[in-house]
Amino acid sequence: MTEVLALIVYGRVQGVGFRPSICRLAQELHLTGSVRNLGNGVEILARGEAENLQTFVDALGHLERPVFVEKIDELPVDENKFVGALSTDFQVVESDAKITGQTIVPADLALCSQCASELEDSKNQRYHYPYISCANCGPRYSIIRNLPYDRKTTTMGEFPMCAHCSGEYKDMANRRGRAETISCNNCGPQLVAWVREEQQSFGQENALQKARELLQQGKIIMAKAMGGFNLICRADLESSVQLLRQIKHRPTKPFAVMFADVTTAKKYLSISAKESELLKNQVRPIVLVTKPKEDFALAENVAEGTASLGIFLPPLGFYQLLAEYPLIVTSANHSGAPIIFNDEEAEKFYQNNKDIAGLFTYSRKILRPADDSVVQVVAGRTMVLRRTRGYMPEPITVNFNAPEILATGAQMETSFCLTKDNKYYLAQVPAEAAEERTAKQWLTLEQDWENLLNIHPKAVVTDLHPHYDSTEWGKKIAQERGIPCLSVQHHFAHALSVVAEHHLQNDVLAVTFDGTGLGSDGAIWGGEFLLVQGAKFERYAHLEAVPFLSDDSSMRQAWKSEICYLHNAGIKFPATDVKAALIEKLLDEKLNVIPNSSMGRLFDGVACALGLGQENTHQGCCAQRLESAATLALQKGIKPATLHFVHNEKGSIWSSKNLWQAILNCDKNNFDEVASLALGFHLAVVEMIVQVAEQVRSEKQIDQIVLSGGCFVNKILAEETIKQLQDEKFKVYINNQVPTGDGGLAFGQAYYAGLACQEGDW
Repeated sequence: MTEVLALIVYGRVQGVGFRPSICRLAQELHLTGSVRNLGNGVEILARGEAENLQTFVDALGHLERPVFVEKIDELPVDENKFVGALSTDFQVVESDAKITGQTIVPADLALCSQCASELEDSKNQRYHYPYISCANCGPRYSIIRNLPYDRKTTTMGEFPMCAHCSGEYKDMANRRGRAETISCNNCGPQLVAWVREEQQSFGQENALQKARELLQQGKIIMAKAMGGFNLICRADLESSVQLLRQIKHRPTKPFAVMFADVTTAKKYLSISAKESELLKNQVRPIVLVTKPKEDFALAENVAEGTASLGIFLPPLGFYQLLAEYPLIVTSANHSGAPIIFNDEEAEKFYQNNKDIAGLFTYSRKILRPADDSVVQVVAGRTMVLRRTRGYMPEPITVNFNAPEILATGAQMETSFCLTKDNKYYLAQVPAEAAEERTAKQWLTLEQDWENLLNIHPKAVVTDLHPHYDSTEWGKKIAQERGIPCLSVQHHFAHALSVVAEHHLQNDVLAVTFDGTGLGSDGAIWGGEFLLVQGAKFERYAHLEAVPFLSDDSSMRQAWKSEICYLHNAGIKFPATDVKAALIEKLLDEKLNVIPNSSMGRLFDGVACALGLGQENTHQGCCAQRLESAATLALQKGIKPATLHFVHNEKGSIWSSKNLWQAILNCDKNNFDEVASLALGFHLAVVEMIVQVAEQVRSEKQIDQIVLSGGCFVNKILAEETIKQLQDEKFKVYINNQVPTGDGGLAFGQAYYAGLACQEGDW
């Protein structure tokens, strides 16, 4: 019996080959009808035998990635209305721009394996075409003007298709059927280059050869990628890496390295099956993998003083064609500044930096920036550390609906989150909030997302700290629009980011360790054990609040942290140390002093005392070096030093005073001894966490533990904590989809505002 079916399909169904897949499936099942993009999903009309229609619907949820069907709504059918669309064959029809309800904008997708093969095939129409793509790969988010996703609503609309591409575009049996970014060597964006020494421009094939020559010579080049401009150099030449550091004003922060493929990467590093899977994922993230204990075959200054190296595979065809050597591919900007994605700004940066040997670009506009995403594997789980290209702006689903909300994040790792019903759209803007251009880019991007996603916030939520730039941005928006502005304590928002992600219902113990955050009592927090119940929390336990100088330099200068901890432990520096004597005097007189319970600062102080670093020349630098020393202890089988935190009678305040004498007695010239103490410190932190968890279970019958905050980027700390808690039968949750550091804070803030609304607090 013939029947008619009308559906709207939601999820990742635009820009990922969904419509051609539907046409092929419908034809196999002898269905007639049509498929079209809507502003917020895809509409399908189908006529056929009832059994075939049911098979069709069942198959929708099992299409291959990158398609992901989240929900299917069946609509009432007026067969007379649809008779034209249902009469012959199965076809793609004109999109409907009307947007209602939830919206999913497709993310940028890295080069797929089929396009990568065609790129190297000299007989293929797209041989050596740097911007090759199909329905399963290529830019989406960075080129979409508005929804629905069609060629004319992207910056590809400016490029007429050649006859060959047009034929493929219309062929639903082809994987480039309705591939909106389709182009080739005869149409679409073309590679051009300006080479400084030769003072001339080059067309596509010559430009590619020039790029290879300059890299072979050890030069730095600049290239327009998918979501912004990059600087590129060889990762095996120390002089090239050092020049790159000078251009970027980036003295120590590690660089990531791009390899041609996993097989090549395995010649340099040990890579697990899970890490290999992530490397080949179409997000194409940077994956942090553990460095070898010796025989590091790349330039040492690529990632000095770190336990891990970020590696990734080429995300677009141009980079695949350059990957003859391991390459550093990093954002073209000064460290801390927003990524450059505008052509005029890129040309200015190129002209102002004479050490860049060539600029390689194309004419398609990038509408919004997207830096590389960063992930690592922790205890067999994927931990997203930076959620940008390949993820943005796709949402994370939570377990209840709430009014539309804007959350503005924190000072570090600038971000924001917009919500609609139960969808949370998290954006990261990798730049320092205090940098001059960050505010403009943040505000512009936030407004752009509101328009793109059809979201109109009914409230704003910020961090509790009144002087964060992000707090000021949020308050200004709320004031201008006349909507409520809420604030939420920093570490509570970290905790809620895990609760929201895992849809946790019952009370949890949240272990939130990071560098800094304003506490409810006006002190600096960062070593927190919070009991979380809905939109409320209780500070159950914490690191001892140690008097610190309240100036911002204490965050950067680990030597100041060391002095503060030693002073608190009753240990004085030699009188000949003038700087220490001055700080001790200020602490004694309680001048410009604030209590600080930060775990991040404790990591800094211990690293400094062990001779591993005196200053954070980049975020987390000293803590990374402490983790690196502990990793080396594990690799070499060095026995960890026995260290313990001590606590007060209630077990609510934990002190590091017992650690310091053993650390100070260390022979800093004996690296095995340093490594032993570094590992012992990590294990002492884990021991403290387990003891607090056991106390909470005994007193409160809580066995759900969430771990969040920037300190849990530390792989030893995270993995050992998870292992020991699970050994004691606790249920342990960490951030997987959103960053555990401040880049995920806006997600937790937004969830708090939703909970508060449910409980009638605004």
